[in-house]
Amino acid sequence: MKWLNHEIVTGILVYAFAGEDFASTLAAMAGGLFPDMFEGRPPEHENKLRKWRTMHRGVSHWFVPYAVIAATMTVQSVFHLSKGTPRCVLSLLGYSALGCLFHITEDALCGHVPSLNPYKRIGLRFFTVGSPKEYLFSFSLAALLLVGMFFL
Repeated sequence: MKWLNHEIVTGILVYAFAGEDFASTLAAMAGGLFPDMFEGRPPEHENKLRKWRTMHRGVSHWFVPYAVIAATMTVQSVFHLSKGTPRCVLSLLGYSALGCLFHITEDALCGHVPSLNPYKRIGLRFFTVGSPKEYLFSFSLAALLLVGMFFL
């Protein structure tokens, strides 16, 4: 997915399901950019671009470390196991990791990402990155959640 659509989908999902908490939403949206930021921007030269595409969605898109971080931060925040760190910091770190998990799930809708085994890829191809279907999916999901939040 394009970064804009990652931000829209992740932001609206977290905002809707985290009790309309703006700080958690921003943390998840920031975290949702990390997997692609870690790999850097795609090169403009065609030969380098082909190589970059084969390596894209590699180890930075493996969900396991982010799931462990999200679960650990959530448990520590809820039970306040880390006495020296404020709960809000633990919570925001957990939401950042959740944003990474949303990013990976969203990428799995338009390509392949590492599975439980980081060297085996799984995914679907509901749409192509940057296609009208991707934007339709993102904006439809956002509209549906917004309508649900305001009318239900």
